[in-house]
Order: sequence, then C-alpha cells, then structure tokens
Amino acid sequence: MVEILCVIIKDFTQAAENLAASIASLITATKTNLLLVETQNKTTELASVEEEVRQKLEEMQATNEEMNRKEKECLSRINDLENEIKKLKGYFT
Repeated sequence: MVEILCVIIKDFTQAAENLAASIASLITATKTNLLLVETQNKTTELASVEEEVRQKLEEMQATNEEMNRKEKECLSRINDLENEIKKLKGYFT
C-alpha cells in the first residue's frame, strides 16, 4: 500500500511539474506575442511618422525652390529698375 502511494505521489509530482512547465511556457509565449504586437505597432507608427517627415521635407524643398525662383525674379527686377534709374539720370545730367 505504501509503495502504491509512493508511485501515485511520484506520478502526481511529475504531472504537477509538467503542468507548471506548460504554464510557464504559455506565459512566455503570451509575453512574446504581446511584445511582437507592440513591436509591429511601433513599426507601423514609425513608418507613418517617417512618411509624414518625408512629405514635410518635400513641401519644404518645394517652398525653398519657389522662394529661390522669386528671389531671382526680384533680383532681376531690381537690376532692371537700377538700369532704368541710370538711364533716367543720364537724361538729367
């Protein structure tokens, strides 16, 4: 009878250890999945921010090009006006 109880206790102990290992494995797998989801969310968020930054950079480049074009126009107009002033001064001297 004692031997049977020892075998039963041994079997229950082994079953408990197996159950504990399964629970630990399940907890680890759950944590891993949560980390994976979090990483995927962060990756998506980062890609979105990256796209937004890219668009802003393109807008800034377009604005800069437009400003350069207008600056050249203004400088050309100033040059034309300065030449016109020189001509007019020539008439009065």
